[in-house]
Amino acid sequence: MSERDLETRARVLATATRLFAARGFKKVTVREICREATANVAAVNYHFGDKLGLYREVLSTAIETMRDTTDLAREAGEGGTPEQKLRAYIHVFLERVVGGGHDSWIHQLMTQEMIDPTPALDMVA
Repeated sequence: MSERDLETRARVLATATRLFAARGFKKVTVREICREATANVAAVNYHFGDKLGLYREVLSTAIETMRDTTDLAREAGEGGTPEQKLRAYIHVFLERVVGGGHDSWIHQLMTQEMIDPTPALDMVA
């Protein structure tokens, strides 16, 4: 894949992530994603197969980040008392969910998926 293709893919994925997290799968169109990502509509099919393939990629990134967060939360309290372990776990988890950081979109995306499930729900379960 050329550098230009990789850049287009990254823009489409970043835009789709933001829009899917804010409004859910069904309320976002491929045209809207591509318009905001300054990409041709065919880019979604080329890189992801279709809208659902793009959504699955976004979900996959979210799930991987959630797993990493769980691992970090467990490691944060290593060697401490049970209370210290629990406090460290909660601190890491809340930083990710409500900290307003770059991964706070995950909570929004999962909320959208629970409110209006898609065919990709099996990935979450």
